[in-house]
Amino acid sequence: MITFVMDHLPALACIMGYLVALKMFHVRRRRMFLLINAASCLPFVYYLLSEQAFTGALVSSMVGINCLLMAALPEHDSPRVKKLRVGFALTVIACGTWFMYKAPSDLLPMLAFIIARLGETQSNTQRIRYAFMPVQLLWMGYGYLSGAYVIVGGEFALLLSNLLASNRHRRTQKMAVE
Repeated sequence: MITFVMDHLPALACIMGYLVALKMFHVRRRRMFLLINAASCLPFVYYLLSEQAFTGALVSSMVGINCLLMAALPEHDSPRVKKLRVGFALTVIACGTWFMYKAPSDLLPMLAFIIARLGETQSNTQRIRYAFMPVQLLWMGYGYLSGAYVIVGGEFALLLSNLLASNRHRRTQKMAVE
């Protein structure tokens, strides 16, 4: 049993990262959303390092750090806070793009990376959920094209979780207005 776990530990870490990420769409507060996203990056970093995907591990680390920085910023939407959010996002996007792009096959994950970082600048959690929907579709496409079906399954589960959470939040907002 121990040898099975040790042989499959990277794949288990990847699955654990997706399981942690499933929770992030169901929280109401932006800060918790970002902290859960940062926590879900840790197993992915381990998985990518064990697969010798150093660029992916570096970019995943940058995502985690960006989420922690965004979560540390105040929740309100003052012009100063907006500028800081966008500044952090653009810095991470520039660094991530520099490391990520090596071939045309990197366009899908790079586009997903950019959309997700810009989505995280939103102050409303529902807007962040909406921004993550095309991100999940792009990652599913990349996983399918590269033959990484764990990514396809994980991103499909995240997309379903996101759709359920978005629908639930939209219905509770409608009931609160009526």
